[in-house]
Amino acid sequence: MSYLNRINDVPPADVAVSAFFNSNSRQVDVVVSATFAAELTGNFRLNAVLVEDNVVGTTANYSQVNYYSSTSQNLPLVGAGHNWQTEPNPVPFSNMVYNFVGRNIMGTFDGQVGSIPATVTNGTTYSYTFSTTIPSTWNANNMRVIGMLHDADLSTVLNVNRGAYGITTTVNELVADAFSMSIYPNPASQSTQLEVNLKNNSAYTIEMFDVLGKNVYSQKFNGFAGKNNFNIPLNGLNSGMYLVRVNVDGSVLTSRLLVK
Repeated sequence: MSYLNRINDVPPADVAVSAFFNSNSRQVDVVVSATFAAELTGNFRLNAVLVEDNVVGTTANYSQVNYYSSTSQNLPLVGAGHNWQTEPNPVPFSNMVYNFVGRNIMGTFDGQVGSIPATVTNGTTYSYTFSTTIPSTWNANNMRVIGMLHDADLSTVLNVNRGAYGITTTVNELVADAFSMSIYPNPASQSTQLEVNLKNNSAYTIEMFDVLGKNVYSQKFNGFAGKNNFNIPLNGLNSGMYLVRVNVDGSVLTSRLLVK
C-alpha cells in the first residue's frame, strides 16, 4: 500500500509514549499506551524504538556511499554543509554525522507479544513497559522514544507517536512559588517517596490520577516549612503511567510516576 494511501487511513487507536532515565544506572523505562476507538479482535502489539541524533561515525561501517561524487556519477549536490560532488565515494566515516539512528527496537520487529489482549474494547487504554540499559557511548540528551502500535498478522504499523528529545531523568525536582516537590524512586513498584518542600507552614493536598483521569489516591495534610516526606503506597495499582499532583494554597505542581 502506497504512502499516499496510508496517510489517509484512520488508525484504530491513539498512541502515547513516555520515558524515564536513571542517569546512574543508565536504565531507561518506556511506557507505550494505546487507547482504542472501537471493539476489535486481532493480533495487536505495542513496540518502542530508541533513536539518537548527532551520531558521529566511529568505524568504517559508518562510511556513506556517495552517488553524487566526482568519482561516481559526478552530479552537483550541495546540502547539510557538504558539496557532495567534491566529496569522495564513500564519504569517510569521520566526516559523517547521522540523525534518527535506530539504537534499540525494544520489542520484536513486529512488536511485543502479549502487550495487548486479543480482544480490545472501545475507550480502553492498554499499556506496556519496556526496560533496557543504554551504553555510556549513547547520549541520552540526543535520544527520543518512538512508540508504535502494530498489527502483527498484517506486519503493519497502525499508528506511531514520539517523545521529546532528551530522556526524562529519574529524580526531577519541580518548583513553584510556594513549594517544590520530587518523587523517588521513579519508576516504582510497591511504594514511592514524595518530598514536599514548603516555604511556609501550609495545608496541602496530594492526589494521584491514572491515564484515564481516575483519582486513585487523595490525602490532605497540614505541613510545616521545610521538607515534608510521605510514603505513597502503590499496591493494587495496575502498571503504567500516573500523574501525582500537589496543591498548596492554589499553587499546583504535577509530576509523572511510572508504576511497574
